[in-house]
Amino acid sequence: MVTHGLGYSIHAYTGTVAGKPVAVIGTTTRAVHGAAELARIAEYVYIVAPHPGALASPIGDALRQQRNVAILDGYEVKELIGMQHLEAVLVAQDRHVRRLDVAHAFVDLGLVPNSQFVMPLKVTDSNGFVVVDEQGATSVSGLFAAGDVTTVGGEHVLAAMGDGTRAARSAYRYVLARWLAGNSVAARERGTTA
Repeated sequence: MVTHGLGYSIHAYTGTVAGKPVAVIGTTTRAVHGAAELARIAEYVYIVAPHPGALASPIGDALRQQRNVAILDGYEVKELIGMQHLEAVLVAQDRHVRRLDVAHAFVDLGLVPNSQFVMPLKVTDSNGFVVVDEQGATSVSGLFAAGDVTTVGGEHVLAAMGDGTRAARSAYRYVLARWLAGNSVAARERGTTA
């Protein structure tokens, strides 16, 4: 992001775009809240909203009132321009093409979890995210998950690392308890104590 001008985590890089024109591509909740944050410090914020009406919310209405925000309803990205660093984004609505000269662009079109391999276990929600508790455990005994594939989510690497650490600790405790239980049974069968 810092070297090329293209990223997905608005909150992680807000400070790098102060006084610069930026584009936010997408209208997810994170994208809209990120655009509101950017409107406070960026020179100008272009919100590329591929689905018209997706910003029908109080925060979307407030963004429409900002002098340094343009909401491009129904526009789609056609091209990113720049060799070493992003210089502009070409967007189009039907045949109308517009060039947005920006220093940075943030893309947030939503998450699609890569969870197909656990679908047969019935541990996902209707959107395909793995349902976990606060320890990263699924409804299947001994199966743990962490990161963006879970219902907890975590748009930042550090949040995902924390979730992964929590799930790994939970998995370790689960395996340790199973080992101890098995070791105790084996010791009783041998007539000794563990």
